[in-house]
Amino acid sequence: MAKKQKSTDVKANILRVLEEIKTRVERPDSEGAVNEWAESIDTMLDDMKNNDQFGSEASTDPRGDFRNGEWSIFEMEP
Repeated sequence: MAKKQKSTDVKANILRVLEEIKTRVERPDSEGAVNEWAESIDTMLDDMKNNDQFGSEASTDPRGDFRNGEWSIFEMEP
């Protein structure tokens, strides 16, 4: 049996994973699925924010500019 090829293109892998997440959010398989994705993504974004991935004041956080308030995936800056 031949081994499957591995994808080592990290950028392509990330985009592939994000597309799959988008599909699962658009067509959830259970009532709580969207909330579970939201909580997981919010936690990941919090970790990134705490490691200054969005600048020292989190001004480029995709949920909102943290200089203007506290934001989450559930309450984003307009």
